[in-house]
Amino acid sequence: MHKHVSPESAVLCLLQAVQIGMDRKDRERELVSALLSNLYPTSISQEEMAKGFTRLLLFTEVKAPACLFE
Repeated sequence: MHKHVSPESAVLCLLQAVQIGMDRKDRERELVSALLSNLYPTSISQEEMAKGFTRLLLFTEVKAPACLFE
């Protein structure tokens, strides 16, 4: 595994990439998807991916209107 960043930095990178991709058009979302696919598992571990997406879902749940979760 080619680790060059700390586990916390990898999680934050994942969060930022997904959040940026969600705010853009289809092309940018596809690029973020390709980036994450290429980073896994050589630069971002399965555990870091899981932590990043868990944090993203928790953040989204806090920001989203309650009616989306009924």
